[in-house]
Amino acid sequence: MTEPAAQRYDLRHHDVRDVTDRVEQMLDVRLDPASVVRKRRTIGAATATGSWVRIELRGSERMAGPVAGQGWGFEAAQALTGVARPQWFRGASWRGEPLRPGTVWRVDEVELIRGAEPIRTKAEWLEEADALPPRWWDDLATSLEALAAADTSRLATPDCQPITTARVEAEIRRVFPVLEDLHPERWQWMTAHADLGWSNVTGPQLWITDWEDWGRAPRGLDAANLWANSLGSASVAAKVEHRFRSDLESETGRIMALWRCAQIVAWGQTYASAYVRARTEATRIVEEL
Repeated sequence: MTEPAAQRYDLRHHDVRDVTDRVEQMLDVRLDPASVVRKRRTIGAATATGSWVRIELRGSERMAGPVAGQGWGFEAAQALTGVARPQWFRGASWRGEPLRPGTVWRVDEVELIRGAEPIRTKAEWLEEADALPPRWWDDLATSLEALAAADTSRLATPDCQPITTARVEAEIRRVFPVLEDLHPERWQWMTAHADLGWSNVTGPQLWITDWEDWGRAPRGLDAANLWANSLGSASVAAKVEHRFRSDLESETGRIMALWRCAQIVAWGQTYASAYVRARTEATRIVEEL
């Protein structure tokens, strides 16, 4: 019970047929087994009536503390304008007792994305990203600009944890102790998706999915996330750098990029394809800072 619920109940491997049965009954829908997408803490599937159902697991510990009361991300994201995201229709939440103590579950029925797929689910996903047309990059930039300007009291929660200056500084210094002062008082804060990787954007038409973590965050977090997810391909990383240069070259953006590099280096061989590049880029950023 001391571990986060998303670790105790990894939905990629945990049997939750009772949960999917409950969802079908609550929403009066039928889930298409062939369309099911499992992630660590979410399950998604198309319905027979042409919508998409997304089931999310949270630990009850996430319902308290600094992010308590900010609501469920997908529902709250309906307040955003100018952002390429699926429409939300309805949702419900419930406690997981007695089968899964310490958990809270949420289901959202949303617009079904047609004619587009998450890029990372395709074979050779960085090659797919490299082939995206200029219009796709324009649409992404427009969406992120609109998102950054959005007013919200939500706090971003990358990796299920609230983002704070203390957290970022500690995780960077754990890997790069040479840095003495990151000047958090100078950081710029904007609104971010906070989990912007290739698995959460679609192509060839852009949709941004998985909104559970969005909120206020240091400038450049989204650009740094996508850039770090692209380090396995020099050409894709260069495209991200070009499109989001103003964010990534800002002081706060450099720190966000260094933070993501520090995480990759700390995780080591889990991200073997990007490990060497992350160390090289981190060295450059440390020198710049």
